[in-house]
Amino acid sequence: MNKIFALIFTVISLLLGSGRSPVNAEYVEIGSYPQSRVSSPEIISALENQPDEWKTFGYFSGNGSEGSAVQSDFMRYADVELNGKKYRAVVFDKYRPMKTCGTHSSETYQDDNGYEPNTVYWFEYEPLKWRSVDKEKGLLMCESIIDSQPFSNTIYKIGGAYYSDRQGKNLAHDYAESSIRRWLNEDFYNTAFSDDEKEKISVNACNQQYFPRVKEHGEMTVYDKVFMLSRTEATDSEYGFSSMNTADRMRRGIATDYAECQGIHVCEIGFGHKGNSCWWMRAPGFHSKRVNKVFYDGYCSVDSYYEVTLTDIGVRPCIIYK
Repeated sequence: MNKIFALIFTVISLLLGSGRSPVNAEYVEIGSYPQSRVSSPEIISALENQPDEWKTFGYFSGNGSEGSAVQSDFMRYADVELNGKKYRAVVFDKYRPMKTCGTHSSETYQDDNGYEPNTVYWFEYEPLKWRSVDKEKGLLMCESIIDSQPFSNTIYKIGGAYYSDRQGKNLAHDYAESSIRRWLNEDFYNTAFSDDEKEKISVNACNQQYFPRVKEHGEMTVYDKVFMLSRTEATDSEYGFSSMNTADRMRRGIATDYAECQGIHVCEIGFGHKGNSCWWMRAPGFHSKRVNKVFYDGYCSVDSYYEVTLTDIGVRPCIIYK
């Protein structure tokens, strides 16, 4: 019921807002991904009788201190087909920490979202809906926030800076060497798209813009098939977004049931953005452990103080599709 009200509020806000509305924008469906939670007892019963092979997500947890994050199999999944449809089962023995170095007893949003340990939850693979933000270029942005992943799985303090590796080679907020970049172009890419669809996804040149006072490697460009928006792109009026750093209805996003199971935070207050979630940009913050994001109300952060190891911030993939 809360999701219904959240959707109504968002639609009202869009209709009252200025600029191009998603209601009138063009959308396409490409690929598929687990999204809606299965509630039918009959389908769940049939799914539980199917043979399955459990795989680990390989998520991280630690003792609460930076540098302690290690992988384990406390959260697992299994993909099953039934009557021509594909489903994903998810189970976890312990709550996923809100930070990758956190303990399993530390704060989490999985319980707030209605998910408990040692219970199998099923999600249906459904077509991914993409918003066409640049028709000429073929740039598409996923309309929903489809997952919740950290920007970096690990973080180490060396001197006065933070790095994603023990050797101190890569700053923790570097998108080029980030965990989320690998997740997008490996886990998500191989799960969401068929071989035919992969052939139509073009490689995109993704630049990373540093704040001058933390710039160490110059402007860096990587070439990916799946990526997140930069701050420049997220404030591009040609894409239908506000060019200002104020709240913007076009940047607001709603998480799927599957993302909620992964531990995303869902806003509980606020007219027009209740039920929305935040999502990462590929934009480093002012400090080497911080990264920018889009807030619940669509505000595009500038000097973000959100740590790279947070697991409660969502992912909104983008692709170039022709």
